[in-house]
Amino acid sequence: MAEAMRQAGIRSPRTAYLWWHRFQEAGQAGLQPRSHARKKQQTIPPEIADAICRLRRARPELGRRSIARKVALSYGPRAVSPTGVEAVLRRTGLWERPQSSLLASAPIAMPLWLNERVDYERLMETIKTGFQLSVQSQPKRAAEVLYREVWQPLERDVDRWNKLLGVPRLGAWLLRSRVQLGHSFMNSGQWGLAARYFGETLQWMSEQQPDTRQRHWEEAGQIISLRWDDVWIESFQYLGIVLRNHDWKAAHAYTHTALERMQRARKPLIPSSPAMLGNLQRDFAKLKLKRDDTLDTEIADHLLRAQEQVGESSAPGMRADAHIAWARLASRQARRAGRADKSMWLHALERMEQELERVISLVAEESSPILRTILFTGAAYLYQAHGLPVNQMQVQEAARYCLTGGYGHQAREMLKLRDLHRLLPSDLYSQVIALAERLSWER
Repeated sequence: MAEAMRQAGIRSPRTAYLWWHRFQEAGQAGLQPRSHARKKQQTIPPEIADAICRLRRARPELGRRSIARKVALSYGPRAVSPTGVEAVLRRTGLWERPQSSLLASAPIAMPLWLNERVDYERLMETIKTGFQLSVQSQPKRAAEVLYREVWQPLERDVDRWNKLLGVPRLGAWLLRSRVQLGHSFMNSGQWGLAARYFGETLQWMSEQQPDTRQRHWEEAGQIISLRWDDVWIESFQYLGIVLRNHDWKAAHAYTHTALERMQRARKPLIPSSPAMLGNLQRDFAKLKLKRDDTLDTEIADHLLRAQEQVGESSAPGMRADAHIAWARLASRQARRAGRADKSMWLHALERMEQELERVISLVAEESSPILRTILFTGAAYLYQAHGLPVNQMQVQEAARYCLTGGYGHQAREMLKLRDLHRLLPSDLYSQVIALAERLSWER
């Protein structure tokens, strides 16, 4: 036994004899690993699981411990543990790591603008830097600046945060930076964090008295609009986007609310550009395309309004996004017709190809890397869905944009393409997989 222990690298005679007796009893099968899991796992009652999911959808910023405490108020102190909350949310696709891997390792440093007295000008310059990175389609770097140098220190001092939001001129920049940080998380694929920042922004705005909406909120931003109404509309719009794959009803509610508030007769929200209304109509159409029970005429109505509002003066990428929604509608009609109605099938397929040709022609005029990535990937997916050839160069360009800009969500969308490993060089394919896994929605 001593010689066998030396050869096997086992130091404990007890361990050695344990394995020896198992071998004597069951032979080779006795050497297989044995599970120590409980034979009967505890299950969370359906009503508690439903309460957990409702809380998460209503308050995406809450973590598992906060949800467990709130559930305990209704169902008792031992109703569910934080681990149980996480297990329920994972099963329903509503779980994500509470903090971004991008930011988790960031030390909390004292920013230059935060001394005994706040240096407002230096703080605004920091925010402008984050804005510039955001509009240049560099969401990862934008998030680093806006979180580490602005919001991470402020989140440790809520009283100062609230005070600064009420400072004339600075407050508008700070509030917009909260939305732009969420937008950067959205573009990098960290949709749970994005939902948190959009939701908290709306919550803060809803708690303000009407006289808070003074003219200093309406200051014209040189990079991004600082208007109160624009911040409100975009927060609703982006929540509709980040929730549509995980909570369709909530996404529908946010998008519908934004449209309703812009179109109501009494005290409507007034966007700085009519294109914002068009973008919301387009997003509503894309959201409804996810449900087969939505009428085609209803979706077409949203898209017609979107094109009317967006107009020819807007960015080509925005116009192309409306055309790709039309292509998805035609694709759905072709799929429904099938080969049983060959005439309808061919007609819908032809319309889809025409819309995709418009998309590609408009992408040639678009400079935004993330919009080019979204449109190239969307077009490739539709071509593939109907057995049509895919432009390999466009897919490769989109993959490189994903890696350069850190577009985690688009990397995940790209992985839905069949035989992607044949469309991309092996090293590029491996990097896209790594990006998608690193920035995956785990909630």
